[in-house]
Amino acid sequence: MPTRRGAVSSRFRARLAHVNVEVSDLRRAARYYDRFLPLLGLLRRPTGSSRWLCYQGAGTTLWLTESRPRRVTRRPARAPKTEQDDPISEHLAFRVPSGRRVELLAAELESRGYRAVYPVEWQASQGGRWYVSTAWADPDGVVIEVYALPRRTGRRTSRKTAD
Repeated sequence: MPTRRGAVSSRFRARLAHVNVEVSDLRRAARYYDRFLPLLGLLRRPTGSSRWLCYQGAGTTLWLTESRPRRVTRRPARAPKTEQDDPISEHLAFRVPSGRRVELLAAELESRGYRAVYPVEWQASQGGRWYVSTAWADPDGVVIEVYALPRRTGRRTSRKTAD
C-alpha cells in the first residue's frame, strides 16, 4: 500500500526467492553454468532430479529447467547501443562490488573461452553516477550481465578489457 512520497508499506516485506530459466538442453546448460556461476559465488546444489539444476549463493537461487519439448525460443542476445534502443528483455544481472571486479571477471571468462555479448563498458548514468557492465549469452541466448555501480568522479569513456 503506497504511503507518503510514493513509498511502499513494509507490512508485507518480501525479497526475490529464486529465478527459473528454461533451457533446451540441461546437460549443455550445466557445462556452461558449472564453470561460469562459481566465479560469481553460486554453486550447484543437488536436486535429486534429471529435469532441473539448482545454483545457490550470495542470497540468490537460480533454477534451470529443461523445457519439454526441447524448444526454447528467445530474442537474439544483444545490448542496446543508445537509450532509444530496446533493452535486453530477458536477462540475469549480477552486481559485483567494483568496476575492477567486472574487468577481472571479464578477463577470466575470456581466458576460459566465453565470448562477451558486449565488452566491458563504463558509462555515466543519469545523475552522474558511473555504471560499468559486460554481458555474455548462455547456449540458449539468455543474457548474463555483470555490473557494478562504482564511486568514480570525472569522465571515463567506454573501454574494452585488455586483449
